[in-house]
Amino acid sequence: PDTRPSSVGTFEFAPLVHSAGVSTLLQRDLTAAIIVLSDKGDENKEVLGSTGAIQEMLLLTESLDLVVRLNAVHSLAKLLTLDTNRRALYEVDGAIERFSRLVSARVTHQSHVQPATVVAMRAATECIAQLARAETRELKNMFIEKGLVKHLCTLTMSEDEQTRRTAATGLLWLCQAPASKKDKWSRRFDLSDLEWTADHIFSFVEAADNSDPDVTTQVLLGLRCLCTPSTIYIMLNRTKILHILATALRGELFRDHFTLIMAAVLFIWSIADFQWPPHVLDNQAFLPMLE
Repeated sequence: PDTRPSSVGTFEFAPLVHSAGVSTLLQRDLTAAIIVLSDKGDENKEVLGSTGAIQEMLLLTESLDLVVRLNAVHSLAKLLTLDTNRRALYEVDGAIERFSRLVSARVTHQSHVQPATVVAMRAATECIAQLARAETRELKNMFIEKGLVKHLCTLTMSEDEQTRRTAATGLLWLCQAPASKKDKWSRRFDLSDLEWTADHIFSFVEAADNSDPDVTTQVLLGLRCLCTPSTIYIMLNRTKILHILATALRGELFRDHFTLIMAAVLFIWSIADFQWPPHVLDNQAFLPMLE
């Protein structure tokens, strides 16, 4: 793969992609080549997608050969940065079910070396996160309709640090308005115009209630983009959001997790402009945040 040209045409890609069923060695070379070519630019990703690479890689994620399987998942993670390829994946029957099987690996505790199933889980989580980063409202809605919100939220609770942090970043991308170019730390941000259900809000807040401060940080930054009167009412009435914010603002966290505190402050700033339910104010449920 390292000796291939940086950019090649459709007719050069086609035989490469559609040779996947020939032999295991060729499949290894194919998947490794796609990883390298994808790294060389969006033009290659677009051409690969148009010649059926998404479908081929999905098939190879269930290969009996470990190298082929891992390469295929890593290839998809790189290809799914383009909306055309995201759309192609949704059109493949059973695509979501394949990811579901890949993201249920068991972590080996107290070890820096994880089994191949965990490595595949990390790459599959990156795939789901990239799907959440869609540039159009249509594809973000498709992500929601396919039930991937639940998968992403569940993955934020993974025992594997890389997996849960990638999932949290995916949630941030999902919550952001399609094609938004605003920095996640900007005080001014674009509100998401997607239709969020109460169950979605519950799942997001539950994901924020995490022992990993980096996960909580990303989810709080994402939740800002959902701040409308109705979603804020749900969060303040029916979730532990105030408890999560109070925990994030603890003084002893200031030195080690400054970004978490900043995310909490930005979230509070976002909800401060809206009317809070009277009982929340009357019961002074916000007081722990000030202690």
